[in-house]
Amino acid sequence: MKWIKRLFLLAVVILLLAVVGLAAFVMTFNPNDYKPRIEQLVKEKTGRTLSIDGQMHLTIYPRLGLRLAKVSLSNPAGFNTQAPFASIDRLDLDVELMPLLSHKLVVDKVVLSGLDVNLVRQADGRTNWQGLAGAASASAPAGAAKPAEPGAAGMVAGAPFALAVAGVDIQRARITLDDKLVGRHLVVAPLNLSVGHLAPGRSAPLSLDFHIEDSKPALGLDGRLSANLSADLAAARYQLNDMNLKLSAKGAAMPKGALDTVVQGSLDVDLAKDGRIALKPLKVTVNGSHLTGNIDITDLAHPHIGFALALDQLDVDQYLPPPPTAAKSGVGSSTAAPVPWSDKPLQIPLGELRRVNADGSLSIGQLTARKLKLSQVRLALSARNGLLRVTDMSAGLYGGTFKGEANLDARRATPTIAVKAALSGIRIGDFLKDYAGDSYLTGKTDLQADLQTRGDSERALVNALDGKLSLAVHDGSIQRSRLADQIQSVLIKVRELRQGSPVGAPGSETKFASLTATGQVKAGVIDNRDMALNAIRFAANGSGTVSLPKREIDYALRFTQANGKGTPIPLLIRGPLHHPGYEIDLKSMAKDVLRQRLDQEKQKAGDQLKQRLEKAVPGLKGLFK
Repeated sequence: MKWIKRLFLLAVVILLLAVVGLAAFVMTFNPNDYKPRIEQLVKEKTGRTLSIDGQMHLTIYPRLGLRLAKVSLSNPAGFNTQAPFASIDRLDLDVELMPLLSHKLVVDKVVLSGLDVNLVRQADGRTNWQGLAGAASASAPAGAAKPAEPGAAGMVAGAPFALAVAGVDIQRARITLDDKLVGRHLVVAPLNLSVGHLAPGRSAPLSLDFHIEDSKPALGLDGRLSANLSADLAAARYQLNDMNLKLSAKGAAMPKGALDTVVQGSLDVDLAKDGRIALKPLKVTVNGSHLTGNIDITDLAHPHIGFALALDQLDVDQYLPPPPTAAKSGVGSSTAAPVPWSDKPLQIPLGELRRVNADGSLSIGQLTARKLKLSQVRLALSARNGLLRVTDMSAGLYGGTFKGEANLDARRATPTIAVKAALSGIRIGDFLKDYAGDSYLTGKTDLQADLQTRGDSERALVNALDGKLSLAVHDGSIQRSRLADQIQSVLIKVRELRQGSPVGAPGSETKFASLTATGQVKAGVIDNRDMALNAIRFAANGSGTVSLPKREIDYALRFTQANGKGTPIPLLIRGPLHHPGYEIDLKSMAKDVLRQRLDQEKQKAGDQLKQRLEKAVPGLKGLFK
């Protein structure tokens, strides 16, 4: 028994010595003595200078704690900026020591104050954050990637910890981006984040507020987010419920200089396996428009975006710059020259389009775009490796319907576009009134288009335009335009040729029963050979070309009496589309008159010959009946 008592006393002595030694170590250990070594290690691993200007404080028991103040990390060589890459004023971090033994990570409130991050991209594309991730991975031990062996307690060392955080408080953070490559300067400041007590099985209130100043485009943005955060580290799943994000933007690019947006819903992030991010239900309110639906992103390594969204109303014109001052259609009265086709490359993000993998649907109750009014808009969208398809497009507009589909193929260096569209039964007068400001053509209209083009600028797209068109207008009129005036002048000629017989009511309006035409489009030139216009007392047919690249027209209209009799009166329409010239083709008309008179003389001579023969040879009379 004595030896057991002696062993017990020895164990007590050893334990007391260990406690005394640990206490002495804690009391005499000064982490500030290791500043030079820490700074040297960072320099060796990253090539940057770590400066710890404030005091370091370390506690071991009962909490493993760290206090840092006035810490900064320099930029890499070649970045001549006065501000460091990153700096902090204060960091407080405490971890409960005993729960670590049972694989629990219990963190007291984390406080980070005065975080300042300065991101720079040079004109040659180099960034001051390159190499940081590589340095971190290079510093890891060679065997770190190997599976951990089971510990004494039977737990795998690499298993995730159960996390509990008393709170996170980030105060007065500032993030700056100076992008010299595109000439953009962006500042996020101040940024404040607060998270409440976060533990397995319970959610924590989260609040975030920030202000952003951007130079390209010039705008200011204030944001405020509130939500409940849930985190399950073991399952790698994070949720934001009861999310409410309010954004207020101000700038010249905003409609009326300001734009307020509210985003509500739930965000679910699941990083297990291939990963998934879901935003549903989603509700967005912006400028009187209400968007509802859901967005689902799967396979985060190669993301696929699925969505189903519905808008009650949208006025696109609020978000677009005013259209350039240009001419209305050449049939109108405007003489202003149009803006030339631009050779400037279109800002089509081909690289991004090639990476998009998406499927979804969108519906809009009321849509206004370039003053055109559409209702019950529906479309489906799919994108695969640079091929964007918009299918099942439909809408109601101006008493009629629209159906169509469109493809954008960005798989090659030069994108190609294909569009099929059908308008049925629309009131073309109301359509033109809203779009061009003048209803110079009226009637129920059907229009079909099957067009293709390729290019990366306005001019290239117009020059490569191919396809076919067809048009039918019923019970319409041509009015209040130079073309209508010219038609009336021609009808006066028709009336004169009919010796005063009226062909229509006087005035600048020409009514018709039907107008039909088809056209082939090649290299931007519309070629029409079968235009036909039918009215009660006259008819017209036409043929010619419209060159969209040159913005010129070369067209001929031929007017006759409704029964097709009489001398056709040709009206030539030639010149720039915005202000074409009109001319009655007197030379062609004179040829037609001479031809008709020659035919009449031939007929008259034949009749006289027939009468003489019948008188001379009575037996021949029956042969001419």
